[in-house]
Amino acid sequence: TVADIELSEDGRYKYKLLKNVTPLIGLVNGNDELDKLLTISAIVELTSRCLSNEEAGALFSPLLQVVEALKLGKDPLLVTLIYIAKILKVSGTELGVDKCVFCGSKEDIVNFSFAEGGFVCRNCREEGMVSEFSPSQMKLIRYVFKSPDFALKDSEKYTKEDKNGINIRSKY
Repeated sequence: TVADIELSEDGRYKYKLLKNVTPLIGLVNGNDELDKLLTISAIVELTSRCLSNEEAGALFSPLLQVVEALKLGKDPLLVTLIYIAKILKVSGTELGVDKCVFCGSKEDIVNFSFAEGGFVCRNCREEGMVSEFSPSQMKLIRYVFKSPDFALKDSEKYTKEDKNGINIRSKY
């Protein structure tokens, strides 16, 4: 069970005391709840494995936003992708999704390269550089990295195939 807990301080004890517990996601009831539970499990695992305790602390507020987004029925896969982008940003590995990482052009973006750190325009595309993503997937990557929160405004324009096709893979 994922729960919202409220703690209180009592000068007689070294640690805070549990005051109230409100279940946010309880027992698994169908696939929807299972997706929520799996999403939170994956996010917690990613956070603990990819970030130091100090870095993870910076994601406490986004983690609460994840739980709220899932409670509101937001797409668990898209919520996970946005959270992964936040993990990358906190760890200092933000990818360039505003312009070409080589020349800075915002026009004619044709590739996304993990090795180069972001978008690549047609003029800077090197021979043998293969784009692993479709144009709609590249737009989704930009959406994920630029999303300020988990409200998922305008997310309905991205297909399940686009979301499933976004994973960290690269042809180095």
